[in-house]
Amino acid sequence: MNEKISSTNKVIALDIGGVCIQLHHELAALSWGIRSLAELPPPFLRACAQLECGAISDGEWLSVCRETMPERNDADDGEIYAAFNSVVGTDIPGMAALARRLVDDGWRLIYFSNTSRMHALEVARNLSFAPLVTGAVYSYDAGCMKPDPRIYEIFEQNYGVPAFYFDDRAENIEAGLKRNWNSRLFTGVADAEAFIYD
Repeated sequence: MNEKISSTNKVIALDIGGVCIQLHHELAALSWGIRSLAELPPPFLRACAQLECGAISDGEWLSVCRETMPERNDADDGEIYAAFNSVVGTDIPGMAALARRLVDDGWRLIYFSNTSRMHALEVARNLSFAPLVTGAVYSYDAGCMKPDPRIYEIFEQNYGVPAFYFDDRAENIEAGLKRNWNSRLFTGVADAEAFIYD
C-alpha cells in the first residue's frame, strides 16, 4: 500500500470527466451545429457556468439557450437537453475494473466534480460502475466550483480528507495539495492504480 497515505479514511475522491468518464467535446459541438464549443454565444456559456454552480435552474438555463440561440427555437426541450448531454460519453477504459478492485479492497469511491444536475444524471445513466460510487460533492449543490477552496471544505465536512484524489485538471490538483490532500493528476488508469497500490 502507498506509504503516502496520511489518513486512515478509506475514501477516494474522483473527478468525473476525464477520470471516470470520457467527454466528447467534438460530438457536443456537432450537436450544437458548430465546430467548437468555444463558438457558443458568451451569454450561453455564462449560463452553463451558472448552471454548474447551481445559480440558475435547468429551466432558466433553457430560457437563456433559446434567447441566445434563436435557431434552437424550433427544437423541443428534449432535443436541447440531448445536445447538452451529448458531451457525456462512457467509461474511461479500465476504470470499471479499477473501481471494482478498489471497492473489493474496502475503499469508498466519492465523486468530486464540477458539473450540472443534468450532466450528473447522464453520468449515472452512462457510467457502467456508477453503482460502486456511494457519495458525491457536485458543484451545482455546493454553489461553487473547483478549485475554489469552499468546495474542498464541503468535501471534508461530508467525507473527511480523502486518502487519494484524482483529477485531470492541474489547478484542481494544486488546490487539493494546498489542503494536504494526497492528490494526483490523472493521466491514465495504470498510473492511478500504481499510485494507490505501489
